Amino acid sequence: MQQQAKRTDSFSRAMGWLPLFPLLLSSLVMWRFSHPLGISADGHTYLQIARNIQMGIGLGWQALWATPLPPIIIAGVDSILGIHDLLRTAGLIAPVMGVLLTASVYFLADGLLGRRIALIAALVTAVTPHFLWITFSTEPEIYYTVFLVTALGLLCRAVVRNSLLYACGAGCAFCCAYMSRSEGFLIMVLTVVALLISQGRQAFRTFMPRIVSTTILVFFLAASPYLLFLKHNYGTFVISPKATYVLIWMKSRIYHDNDKGEQDNGDLWGLTPDGRLKWQVPSGIGDLAGYLLQDPAKSGRVYIHNLAMELPGRIPNNSGALHFPNVFPVYLALLALFSLFVPWGDASAKKKITIAAPFLILLILPVFTEGWWKYLVPYAPLLVILASAGMVFAVEAAGRKLFQDDRRIGAVVIALCTLSIMVYDLDRYGDGLIAKLFAPETGTVDKPAVPEDASRSARLHYAEDARKSGQWAAAHYGAGKNYMVPWNKMIYYLDGLWTALPVAPLEEVHAYAIRNRVDLLVLEVSEPAFPDSGLASAAPGFALDSIYHSDTTPYRVAFYRPITH
Repeated sequence: MQQQAKRTDSFSRAMGWLPLFPLLLSSLVMWRFSHPLGISADGHTYLQIARNIQMGIGLGWQALWATPLPPIIIAGVDSILGIHDLLRTAGLIAPVMGVLLTASVYFLADGLLGRRIALIAALVTAVTPHFLWITFSTEPEIYYTVFLVTALGLLCRAVVRNSLLYACGAGCAFCCAYMSRSEGFLIMVLTVVALLISQGRQAFRTFMPRIVSTTILVFFLAASPYLLFLKHNYGTFVISPKATYVLIWMKSRIYHDNDKGEQDNGDLWGLTPDGRLKWQVPSGIGDLAGYLLQDPAKSGRVYIHNLAMELPGRIPNNSGALHFPNVFPVYLALLALFSLFVPWGDASAKKKITIAAPFLILLILPVFTEGWWKYLVPYAPLLVILASAGMVFAVEAAGRKLFQDDRRIGAVVIALCTLSIMVYDLDRYGDGLIAKLFAPETGTVDKPAVPEDASRSARLHYAEDARKSGQWAAAHYGAGKNYMVPWNKMIYYLDGLWTALPVAPLEEVHAYAIRNRVDLLVLEVSEPAFPDSGLASAAPGFALDSIYHSDTTPYRVAFYRPITH
């Protein structure tokens, strides 16, 4: 008996080290796939907020559009380590966040379903390509996903253990999620409301209201500096700073009222009579409802179409993820659904609501956008946890006699099955993740041939030209200048402040430049027939200072100084 007890104790100690395995696997994956970051379509905005902080002007107007926590982290790490290269610093933080995602998934799954399922879910998370893609990006999805999953893990422990301490932690984590992406606030509201409703008429006789009120109170306390910043700039209390921007954008891109797009859209980048950009005028639920009710039939058609594009197996993979598995695979969705019909032990209903309620956002997103994996990937870890549970429950139910109630063997079989499916999916879609992971350091992984795309080639040439022109200007004029420039990747390389170039008559642009103390107006020229001599008079109210010429394309950039009287 003593010998058997010793073996059992040794096995238990060995099992205690198992959570380190997914973290080690995640670290290996991050190391093998680590690469210098490029600047994405919106990534320069977040890096500009970090630069604003380092230049001592605070968050800047960009934080009225983009959430500030990822830039705050990047600026802080960059200053502490003395790197003085925000893009490089973001690349150093990226793999750390990727490993933290694996840890946060384990933390949430362990609180919900125990160590076995947590181990499987963390292993799958470590090798899921979508999570790698959002990790090595200058945009905030990986930060949001980590903080959101952590917040749900803390909230789960709060409601199961009736712990106000965990509720405080959940409030802080939800604040971090909200300050990484604004919908973090909505997820918190959906989840705590669902938990209250689940208690029925007895809700206010339980401990749940104290958990919910503590979570919300701590959230607002932690978020108060940012909320005060928004109130100061908008003149009113605002939760979603991007509300007006989203409303204008969806009218053009989703409902196709005008198809103006974004860059030259005067509804977005035009000026109000008081000199603000038009998207900086706050909007509310009433504005959204008023717009949707103008044509209810059209709004309904768009909603149904967008909702259909969120169904498992139908979500578009774009933005470089064309060869990835679907972010919500059908087989994972079916396993996840099955898991919700199986008891989860103590506080089963509360646990299920905690992880399932965030998916209610899938009923809200179709109002604003069609299905797109980048909007949905933060909720994929929750699907992975539920699917891991579903697979465990299914195999246990079907093979209980085979395993002779030895759950340790079952856990190994299920882990192998789950990882095998992921490997099959990765190989099927040609991403090469597993092959690259175990390939020699100097080896390469063959990828499927991608047909040459003229528009893609043009975008790459433009990105390179924009980078070189920004670096040229930074060297020519020195760091810290205030540039008025349209929305593009050149902004990061200018190494200075950024004032948006409004879509307005030149007289108003000139007044806006003077009011914002602009040093240089930046205009891009791609028309080869337009001579350099004509650039001198191209911007009345501004004096031409210099011209950058690309050495490979007709691309030029003219720099003008505002004329003051």
